[in-house]
Amino acid sequence: MKIAIVGASQEKWNRMEEVQVRHYIRNILDYTDPPILVSGGSPKGGVDIWAEETADIMYLVKLIFKPEVEQWEDKVTDNDGLEFHGKVEDPVEQQLFIRKGFKSRNIQIAEACDILYCFSPGSKTLPQYGVKNARLEEVWNGGIWTANYAEKLGKKVVRIVVKGKFE
Repeated sequence: MKIAIVGASQEKWNRMEEVQVRHYIRNILDYTDPPILVSGGSPKGGVDIWAEETADIMYLVKLIFKPEVEQWEDKVTDNDGLEFHGKVEDPVEQQLFIRKGFKSRNIQIAEACDILYCFSPGSKTLPQYGVKNARLEEVWNGGIWTANYAEKLGKKVVRIVVKGKFE
């Protein structure tokens, strides 16, 4: 089974939340037979990287879709490396190079998985402690966009909001 694990980047988590998320990732991968991890190799760290590290420790197969540029949309350039802003009809004929951004990478993840788990930090204003499965408590991140897209494709999506103790 292809399991996508996505979520917020490193900067959005505190240490307690990171420990909780790593624990949940391990349990998800442990109780799926045989799991193939699908993730996004985020250059910003966080859930994608924690999932990859866990899969490595468990010697699991990984299918990682990394962005080629650190921006939302794809970057289209010509032979000279200049950014192209016109309509792309046929990139080969137009001699254009397309490097995928976060959006294309997220679409690939959603399309490749059988089930997607999205981890989000909980709102810091809510008094609850522990894990919640409620859209209202999610702190926005790229993983939420991917989860929403996967749902549009009819994929099963599990949203996990982790709220640790805050100083």
